Formats: sequence, C-alpha cells, structure tokens
Amino acid sequence: MSDVTELRCWPCVTCAIDWSQDGIIALASEDQVELLFPNTETYDSEIDTTQWKHFPIQVPGFTEKELPLREPGPLEVFSVGEEISNSIPITLLWSPPGLAKHKRCALGVLTSNLVLSIWAPEGKVEDETSWSRRLIINDTLATYFETTTGEQDSHITSNPANQLMLRKRVRAFAWSPPLPCTTSSGIVGTQLSWGQHMVAIANDDNHVIFLAVNSPTSSFGPDDKWSADVLGHFSVTPHEDNIIADPFNLDDLLQQQRHISHIAWGPWIEDEKSLYSVVAYATNDDVRGIVVTYNDGELAFREEFVYADISMRYNGPMIWCPGLSADGKLTLALFSNTGLICLTVSKDDASLDSKASHDLDGRWDPTSGAAFDLSREIPRLHFSSHTSTTRYPTSAVKVTPNKLHGTEEPYWRSQIDESEVYYSMLHDLNGNAQAKVWGLATSALRDHIASCYTIHPTDMIEYGIPAERWCTVAVNNLRPAHDELVFPKTHVTAEGLAFSIRKWVDWNLEDEKDMPKIKQRILDNLFAAYGPVNRHNNTTGHNEGPYSKELIMEGEAAAIKSFKFHAFLSPDTLKDRYSFLFDTICTSNPSIDADATYAAKTMIALRLCEQVHKLSTVSETSGSLDEEILKYNDVTVRYISAISGMDREEANEAGAAEEDVVIESCGFCDAPIPFDDLWSATCTAGHGYFRCGITFLAIQDTDMSKNCGICGTAYLSDDYVTEPDVEDEELDVRGQAEGAERTRKATLARIVFQACDVCIYCGGKFVGPEDMKSDC
Repeated sequence: MSDVTELRCWPCVTCAIDWSQDGIIALASEDQVELLFPNTETYDSEIDTTQWKHFPIQVPGFTEKELPLREPGPLEVFSVGEEISNSIPITLLWSPPGLAKHKRCALGVLTSNLVLSIWAPEGKVEDETSWSRRLIINDTLATYFETTTGEQDSHITSNPANQLMLRKRVRAFAWSPPLPCTTSSGIVGTQLSWGQHMVAIANDDNHVIFLAVNSPTSSFGPDDKWSADVLGHFSVTPHEDNIIADPFNLDDLLQQQRHISHIAWGPWIEDEKSLYSVVAYATNDDVRGIVVTYNDGELAFREEFVYADISMRYNGPMIWCPGLSADGKLTLALFSNTGLICLTVSKDDASLDSKASHDLDGRWDPTSGAAFDLSREIPRLHFSSHTSTTRYPTSAVKVTPNKLHGTEEPYWRSQIDESEVYYSMLHDLNGNAQAKVWGLATSALRDHIASCYTIHPTDMIEYGIPAERWCTVAVNNLRPAHDELVFPKTHVTAEGLAFSIRKWVDWNLEDEKDMPKIKQRILDNLFAAYGPVNRHNNTTGHNEGPYSKELIMEGEAAAIKSFKFHAFLSPDTLKDRYSFLFDTICTSNPSIDADATYAAKTMIALRLCEQVHKLSTVSETSGSLDEEILKYNDVTVRYISAISGMDREEANEAGAAEEDVVIESCGFCDAPIPFDDLWSATCTAGHGYFRCGITFLAIQDTDMSKNCGICGTAYLSDDYVTEPDVEDEELDVRGQAEGAERTRKATLARIVFQACDVCIYCGGKFVGPEDMKSDC
C-alpha cells in the first residue's frame, strides 16, 4: 500500500526529507521547501483526488533586516557558502511537538550561507502565508560570542573579529529529543508539562553549542517573541599533527578548518537526579561522543569519548536508534567510507561497548537517507544511496549488538524499481533509466516510510527547463498491511495516530459490517498503550489529590499540571476520547454510529465542566470571562443532565428548557441567544455561531476563534483569554511607569485554557485564529 505524490521540483541535497510528529513532510529543493499535508477529505479512487496537499515556503529568501549586507571576509576566514551562495536549504529537521503555536512542531532549516532559521506557522498551518521565519540562531551566536571571544583560542585565526565571524556560522545542527515526562504515555497530543526545547549546533570554529529555544506558545501571551539562549558550549580540539599555524596552500587551509560535519542527539535517559543524553559529532577525521546532563535548565558536559578510525566526510548521515536496546544500550548508525557501522554505546559515559559493520555492496556514492524501523521485535535500519539504490541488493539490515543482518528487499525500494521500468517504457529508453534517491523519513508512529526520488536517463544528456522537473514522494507501509495495528508506548500526537489508523482501516476494512469489530480492536490497543496513569506511582506532586489553595499558591504551572491530569486522564474520558477520535477519522464510513459519537463528546464535556467547577472553588476569579465560564459551566451541566439518554435530535428539541436560565445577546441584532445546543448557537433572529468547546459561550468575534484540526470543534482563541480588563490595563501602565515587570494572576480562565492546549475531545492540535463561517 502506498501514496504517491509528484512535485514540480528537484531536491537539492541528500537527506532532503523529514516527517514531523504532526504529520507534515518537508522536502528541500533549490528554490524552496515543499510542505506536504495528508488530505483528510474523503478519498475516492474513481475521482482524481490527491492524497497529499502541498505548498512551498520561500526558505532561501532573506530580507536585508534579517541578513544585512556586508563586505567579504579576509582569506583566512573566507567562506564560499556564506559569501556568494544562493542560500539553498542543505539540512532540514522538525523539532519535537510543543515549540510552535498550538504546541506544533517548528522547522529548523540550515541554508548554504551557513544560517540556521526556525520556521513556524502563525496558526493556519495549511496556509502558505501563515508560515514565516521566526528566529535566526546566528544572531544569538553573535551576541553570545561577542562577550566570550578572546577567552578561548582559535586554531584557525587569532583576530577577534575573524573569530567572531567563524563562531556565528552554523555548519551542522540537531534538535534535542523531547524531554521525558513521567506520564507522557498517558496523554495523546499533549503532556502534563512541556519540557525545554533545545538544539545543538556546530560552528566553523570547532565549537559545539547548546541553545534553549523559546517561543510565545511557552508563555501563553500574544506579545512575546521567539528567542534563544546559549546553555553552554565546548571546543573540539584537533590533534596537534593537524594544527597548521601558517597554512601555505588550499590543502593546508582545508585541513586547518576541521569543521564538524555531522551532529546527532541521542535519546534522553532519566535517573534520580537529572536527565542525561549522549551527543555524537563527526569531524573530518573521527567521530566523538559526549554525555550531556540536564537539570533545572542547566547543562553540564562529561568527558569526551573518541570513536577512532571512522571517517564520515562526504559519505552519509549519522543517526541514533530512538530507543534503548534489550540490554539498555544506545545504538548509533554511521555511514563511513568503509560501509555501514553500528556502534553500541554506553548510555552512562558514551564509551564504546561493541562495533558491528556491514558492507554496502561496493557502492561508491554517498548514502542519501536512513531511517530506523522499530515496528518489529528486532530494529531494522533502512537506507538509500544517492544513485545506486536499485543497483545493489541491500537496502535494510536487522540491527543486533554484534552483527548486522541483511533483510529482504523492502517495498519502498521495489516501488522505485517499478518507477524506473515505467519511466524507461514511457520514454523508450530500453532500460536505460536510473533513480536518484534523495532521502528517507518515517512517520510519527514509525509504521510508514516516505522516500523521495527522481528518475533520469542514463544513456543521453538530460535537458529540460526547471518547470519540467519532477520528483516523487512515496509513502509505504513498513509492516505487512494486514498485521495488527500496534501503537508505541511513547508520547504521540493525535495527528500521528489519525494518519496510521486511517491507512490501516482503509486497507483492512473489506465489509462495512466489520467496522464495529475493527473499531473495538483499535480502541483496545489504544487504551492498552495510552491508558490511565496509576496515580499512586506518579511523581506529579499534588496531582494525586484534590485541588487546594496551596496548589494555586505554588504557581500557574502547578495548577495547570493538576487540572490537565484530572481533565485528560480520567479512564472514562480516555475511552470516550479515543472513541470520538476514531469516529472522526472514519466519519465518511456509513457504519459509524453518529449518536454514539455525539454521546462520547457530550460526556467529555460534562467531565470537563465538573473539573472546572472543582478548580473554581480554590482558584482566583478576575474579570468577566471567569464569571461567564462559571455561569455557563453550570448551565452546560444542567443541559447535559436533562438530555442524558437522548439521541441528537431529541437533545436539540429538549435544549430549549435552558433558554430562560442564561441568554446571550446577538452581536448583530441584540436578539437573545437561547442555550439549546452544546456546539452551536443561533439567536432568535437566525444568526448562527459556534460555541466554544471549553466555555460553551457563543463565538461572535471570528478573529478570536480557533478550531481543532481533526474534529473541527471551535474554541475561543488564546488572545481572547489573555486580553486584559480595563482595570488591568491601568495597573499595567502604572507598573511600566514605575519600571516594574507585570505578572499575571493564575486565574481560572488562564489555567483552564493553558491546560487544554490541544482539543479536549480528540487530542488534535488547533488551527487559527481564522474566519469561522457563520450562518449570517
């Protein structure tokens, strides 16, 4: 089973593709980066409907404000990339979820001018105009090294200005894996607390620098900006035989500039005191590893370990296996000039435990992509080479500590073989066709793999204008399609689940009558993987007990964590949420019970109201929004109690019983708005609105709304919640005049909205604010 999407571009670099936890595929081409989104609309094989939507973002374009013009540097620090390149993307990697708006992933892009940019959408994730460059990491490096230049010697130049020029260039980077959360496996789409997002980079002066990246989503406010702070750095010292004090020719100069070409950040390990991880990096001559510990926002580095006699220059990627081996070791895959090497590394000190190698069938071209498959008992490593993937037998190996075993040909490679044959027949090439494979990437659940390739003739000069260039992105199963759908017991997004569930159901559902059985099988597996957390064994502090004044006094973060624990992790709520998510994914199937879907969503709303009521007894109320939340919270509980056991039509007819209790006024005509439905509101004159899925207020200002990207439930936006009352504005002005820094109270509305950072009903991430169509 595969999805095939053709794009009108050629990739510009190997390892040109990456797949985010949110389900977005990014592809690097010379003029832009293409973003591909799964098409959630009903797919009909008889209608020409693409299964992936896509659009480009203009990554190579920099404004003069972002990248001011400057004179070329002197010869000893001159860089062709920085000075005269056209800024094509050379590395792109998605961050873990939680960094971009609505807790989405951000895209890190390193361009050939040695600038690392962070890209993210403002809210409308599938709108090209919503994406923009949010942060340039080089600016942070320049500010940091301006104060430290001169404190450390450089083996390349002694001039402070030239040292600064080298140290703010980015040569390679890697995102930190998400920091582990004790109960992360119990919540789909969100976490009790989001850890710090970090990135490790290598510059042109042989430094490895670690930065914390912050965004407005971490502070829940519309006025905050993206920023980065250096947590620490260390210098990679070259061997004294390779230090050339006075380079004479080009070879000397290249040897002197021992750039770190690769960097990879291993999974986090948790102990009693701190978190630690192994970061690996490759120089021109060897590969090294170092243990990095993280505790309370501070990083510390242990002793460096050198994995000698391994050269990775110009050969391929370096990639960690995402999980630990059966004996608690880490696995690092390297593509050197001698073939594939897998190192078994100690998680405690980064020392080398064992080494296994596998010949790459005598290939001479670089490895263009690599991805681990953890869907089987023994991990498998899939890899592609740039021009010879289909010419040699090995494209995947089983990874064991002491030996690498070749496997049968994976389906993604068979499909590329078929594409070569088709291209040859189409252009009458008599078999003289060759595929160039530009990268591999796995899906959020690691059960699908995306390959990117182009097909070319081999017995003639290929010529064509750029508009005639095409590449193919193909998505294939990593396991037999009829195997049981297995969910990894790690943090996952609802978008990742939705993609895998939708594909599995489409492939395995042969008769509509089988849908209830398939649904129950999937729900059982979901609950087994992401079931409720044992409250007696968790380490989340006050989450075990009821809300208290002491909890609120601890601060907003503690209150948010406690509310999220109770609102998201109730066993009954989890079951209803998974059922509602499945029904939403398969909504086009006629066997889905709409009344059961409505009932599941309604019961989640009831439990949410119960938790809001309990929180209100200890939290502060400030402003009209808190009062409206409490008022409508009571109305919603009474409404749901009145319609319990009814189907949707009966519930809508019975809803009029609440219209005399609370009435909003229509913003257009001042007519009353009766509370006769949980999800929509219509005034007596006929003007229609959506209701907020948290407060159940009618959303009358379209600029203050967002909605779930999966189920479409509408919500008031964060900006609406953080907008201060007039009294607060006056206090703010007075505080600014006195030079004071304003702090917001942990009010009911802020706690509830920050806790519900994904859809409370299905776990989907939000989109918007955007125009919500009404019936006006």
